[in-house]
Formats: sequence, C-alpha cells, structure tokens
Amino acid sequence: MDKSYYESLPIYRTAIDLVVKLDLVVRGFPQYHRYVLGTQLRNQALSVLILISEAMRPEERVQKVTRLCEEVETMRLLMNVGKEVKAFSSFNEFMLIMKQVIDLTRQAVGWRKKLKMSKPEPSSAGLQKSV
Repeated sequence: MDKSYYESLPIYRTAIDLVVKLDLVVRGFPQYHRYVLGTQLRNQALSVLILISEAMRPEERVQKVTRLCEEVETMRLLMNVGKEVKAFSSFNEFMLIMKQVIDLTRQAVGWRKKLKMSKPEPSSAGLQKSV
C-alpha cells in the first residue's frame, strides 16, 4: 500500500497531530508524572498511529481496527488519570489533547462500523430446516 494514501486520511492526520501535541504537553508535566504517565501517554499515542498504518493492509484490517478502538479507549483512560492527578498544567491543555482523543475515538468507531457493515453475511444454507 502506498504510504501517501494513508497519510492523507483524516484519522492518520489526527493521530500524527496528537503525537506531536502530546509530546509538547508531556514535556510540561511535573517530573513525578512525566516519566511514568507521560511515557505511557506518548507510547499509547504512537501505538494508535502504528495501528492506523497497519490497518491499511486488507487482510488484517478488521482485527487492527478493532484493536485501534481498544487502544484509543485506553488513551482516554490515561488522559482522565492525568487530569485527576493534575499532571496537565491547565484544564485547557487537557481539553486540547482530549478533544483529539475523542475525535480519534469517533473516527475509529466509525471505521469499525463501516467494516462490519461491508462484511459479507455468512451463508445460511446449512441452517435451513428441511420440511
């Protein structure tokens, strides 16, 4: 698959932007949170980005997009932990990142629904009762 194809996808652009913004925000975390929670957030954002690129392969798409939805949900959880422990310098900083995470969630879930709808129905020939 041509990498320029997925680089133009909105979900990929959102994920790249999230990785960059999150990297800048984590640098401002208090030292106590920067090395544990900050590292987890960075790694999670990178995992999401990698899963998006891996989901471009048709033979793995359904599994990768399902996993992508799970990883984005984990990202939301980590973001909420960061908010609760006051790792972010301000609520606005938290919301800046969380809006992108929510956008990624929406796009990933939409992608998964589209894949499930386009999946061919299994043949029901073997399930018919004989009369």
